Amino acid sequence: MTWDNEKLVSLVNAIDDSELTAYVHCLCVNPAYHGQGIEK
Repeated sequence: MTWDNEKLVSLVNAIDDSELTAYVHCLCVNPAYHGQGIEK
């Protein structure tokens, strides 16, 4: 989770194998913060 004071900016859900690989299953970004490079 990423916060900007009291506002939730982003939330990510990832699955990993505990060794090497991670898969980002879901990345949600508050629409008010779109276009600011947070999604990268």
